[in-house]
Amino acid sequence: MKVLFVAPENPYERDGGANLRLRPFVEVVAGAGESHLLTAGQRPGKRGPSGRFRSSETVRISPMRMPVRLLQSLLNLEPDIAFRSRTTQLATGLHRKLVRERFDVVHLAGLQLAYLVRPFLDTVGGVGSRPALVLDELNAEYVVHERLARAASGSVTPLRREYSLAQMALLKRYERCLLPECDLVICPAEADRESLLGLAPGTTLRVVASGVDVEALAKVPAPPREPVVLFVGDLNYRPNREAVAWLLERVAPGVRSQVEEVRFVIVGAGPRPGLTDGSGVDFMGYVDDLCPHLAAARVVVAPMLSGGGIKLKVLEGMAAGRAMVTTPVGAEGITGLNEDAIMIAEDAGAFAEAVVKVLQDDELAVGMGERAREFARKNFSAGKVGDRYLDVIRVARSELADA
Repeated sequence: MKVLFVAPENPYERDGGANLRLRPFVEVVAGAGESHLLTAGQRPGKRGPSGRFRSSETVRISPMRMPVRLLQSLLNLEPDIAFRSRTTQLATGLHRKLVRERFDVVHLAGLQLAYLVRPFLDTVGGVGSRPALVLDELNAEYVVHERLARAASGSVTPLRREYSLAQMALLKRYERCLLPECDLVICPAEADRESLLGLAPGTTLRVVASGVDVEALAKVPAPPREPVVLFVGDLNYRPNREAVAWLLERVAPGVRSQVEEVRFVIVGAGPRPGLTDGSGVDFMGYVDDLCPHLAAARVVVAPMLSGGGIKLKVLEGMAAGRAMVTTPVGAEGITGLNEDAIMIAEDAGAFAEAVVKVLQDDELAVGMGERAREFARKNFSAGKVGDRYLDVIRVARSELADA
C-alpha cells in the first residue's frame, strides 16, 4: 500500500489534535508499505521521525490573514476553513506528484484541504486505476459552528453568533457538495458520521477513531498530592478558548471555595481568553513535551461546551493515568465509557464538585486514573486505530478497482 498524505503541516513537527490523529495512520502505512508526504508549510516545532515518510515535499505558503479569509468566504460563498491552507502551489504540487508517481491512496488531512478534491479528479480522471481519494473529517465541521452559535446567545457577542450561523450554512453547502466526490470519508466518531451522512447521504463514510501513544503516556507516574488541575488545548481553536473561560470563570471559584491552594495550569498555544496569570492560574503556552505537565497534575479536565469529534485531550489524560473530569461534549465519541473510568458533569457546579472530589480523595484519584489508563490502552491505542485505518483504506482501494 502506497499512500500520499496531504496535510497542512508535517504531523511530527508539533503536537496538536490534527497531527496526533494523523500519526497512527502514517505509522501503520509505513509499516505495511510506503507513506509519502506533501504539506502546505511547516511551523517551527519539535522534530519528529522523518524516516516514517519515504518522501516528503513542502510547499511553502503565506497563510491568508483572517480579514482576507473572511472576504474570500463572502465573495466565493465558501466557509472560512476552505481558505486556511488554500494555494495554487499546493494544488500544482499534488498534480505534479500524481503525474509522476502511482499511489494507491491519496489522503487529505482535514476539511481545510477539501479544495483539492476537484484538482485531484481533474488530474486522475474517474474510476479505475487511479488512487482512491480519502478525506479525513476531523469532526463534522458544521456541527461545531452550530454549537458555537447556540452557546453564543448568552455569553458571546451577537457578531460572533452571526459569524457562526453564517459559517454553519456555508459549511453545510460546502460539505454537501464535496463529500460525495471522495471515494471514502473517515471521521472519528459515530455522531460525526451520522451528522455528515444526514448532510450528504451519497457519501461513503467510515468511523476511524483517534488514537494515542499509550506506551509513552504509560510512563507518567501516579498522581501527586498537590492540587493541580490541568487543561490541554490549542487556544487558537475557539471551542478551547470557550472551555478555558468557562473553567476559570464558572468552575474555578467553586473549587477554590473548598481547596484554597488549588492551581489551574493551562497548556496550549494561542491567545489567552481575556485572562492573565495569577490567582492560582498558570498559562504555559505551547510545550514540546506534555508528559511533565501530566505528571505534575492531580486531575485533568476537558470542560468542552462545543466542538466535535473525539477529544484527544481526554484520551491523553486517561492514558496518562489521570482522573478525567469532562462534559458530555468532551466525552463524545469515546464509546464504552462508564463512571468508574471518567467523571462527566453537565453544569459548572457539578463540574467543580467532581474536581474537588478528586483533589481530596487519594483513593479516587489513583483508582480512577488506573482504570482510565487501562480503558485507553484497550480501546484507543495508536496501534489499534492504525490497523482500523489500514483496513478501511484497503477496502476503498479494492472497491475503486472493481468499479
